[in-house]
Amino acid sequence: MPRLATRGLDSGAGSRPREAIRKADHAGVTRTVAPADTLTLAQGRWGWRMPHLDGAPAVHRVWRGDRVAAAVGRAMLRAKAADAYTWTVSNNDPFQFVQTSLARFVERHGGQFVSDTFPVSVVLTGALNEYVSAGHEVDATRLFLTIDPKEAGYLVIGPTLEILERQHPRLPATFFHLMSAALNRWVRVYDYRDALEHVERLRDWYSADPDAGEVEVPDVDASVPASALRKPLSRPAMRRVLPGCSGDVQSWMYQAMALERLATRIPRPPLPEQAQVELSDSNAQLPCLLVVFSRRDNIEACFDTEAESMMEVPPEPNLIIPINVLDETNVRRAFATLATVCETLAAASKLIASLPDSKFNQEA
Repeated sequence: MPRLATRGLDSGAGSRPREAIRKADHAGVTRTVAPADTLTLAQGRWGWRMPHLDGAPAVHRVWRGDRVAAAVGRAMLRAKAADAYTWTVSNNDPFQFVQTSLARFVERHGGQFVSDTFPVSVVLTGALNEYVSAGHEVDATRLFLTIDPKEAGYLVIGPTLEILERQHPRLPATFFHLMSAALNRWVRVYDYRDALEHVERLRDWYSADPDAGEVEVPDVDASVPASALRKPLSRPAMRRVLPGCSGDVQSWMYQAMALERLATRIPRPPLPEQAQVELSDSNAQLPCLLVVFSRRDNIEACFDTEAESMMEVPPEPNLIIPINVLDETNVRRAFATLATVCETLAAASKLIASLPDSKFNQEA
């Protein structure tokens, strides 16, 4: 029975790989036996003649899921997410064709810049929970493109906010919220708000334990500069303020505004009810980016503590794009969404690389 593996199509970036559409195990070595008339008693001698294997294929491979892979490849061609040339370089293998085409699609939409900051995997899968879907046949009308980090990117944003504040007191909060809102639309960013929630949970746990006594929790508030908590500027206000700012500040702010526009050009796809049920026992999404105000601050301390339990239960993917390969409109929409996400992450990566004191232009 054809079956698509529950984990598939790694785009090639990062350290926690997931295979694409898996090929089934090799069927082993299969050889052709000689015709029956060769198994005769040789004249004048006793014993059996050995059958000849000359010209017999040395190995046969048996595929499961080839029909689904072929349907995916055909759908990608019709949606212009793949090209016919890839079929030739993929050795006429539908699995390799889909894998190569997906990798090339990501690359065309900024993949090389994405990996500078966001080591993420793009996966095509038939199931979101391997335990719930174990043994189920893959349905070509119910596949998923998912995006997940292999590790979290790292951004020290405090020095940037200090420069922005010298130009206008409300620019730091404006910049922070533009960038974080754009990224959080598609992937998870861990920042001071997540750290505050973590501290609040700790206080709740300790208050419910009569034997806990006095327990010290990280002082996250002390790590957050006041400039990040001010009210962001409106777009009209920014148009009045930015012309009087330095070139670097103008560049960062215009890039942040462009990033927000790019991130919102297409709606995030809703998750089907059945998929929500599959993920009901999953852990929270893994962060794609950790944003701190200074190195080793209390926000990073909270992240390190939470990271110890993030993989105790399989986490929910950062992004899930449902895809029905038998519906051309659906396929086009799915890959348009993937293109938007890749381009958003690429634009964010370029912006982050231009900021002062980031890991990209200064040693930690």
